[in-house]
Amino acid sequence: LWKEGDMATEAIQKLAEKGAVGSILEEIQQNKDYDSEIGYDKYLYALDPKVEYEPITMTSSNRYLSAIAKMVPSPDWFSGFHDFNCINEEDDV
Repeated sequence: LWKEGDMATEAIQKLAEKGAVGSILEEIQQNKDYDSEIGYDKYLYALDPKVEYEPITMTSSNRYLSAIAKMVPSPDWFSGFHDFNCINEEDDV
């Protein structure tokens, strides 16, 4: 969906500019490499600091994690990471 140095997709632009998650969820599900669960929260505010998510199961065949977040109140900022390898290469855990 995005990589450093590349242009963001239209779905990423909608998320960054409007906070819209519908397009990005569709884009992820239509990705031929998609075979995992999607976790998201449309509204996450600093006023409610306790937020709990379901655990994410990582395996040697499902080792990469990506995330994106809109930075409010800016109209077009977002932050995230792409294909973070969550598995220790030495121990494969």
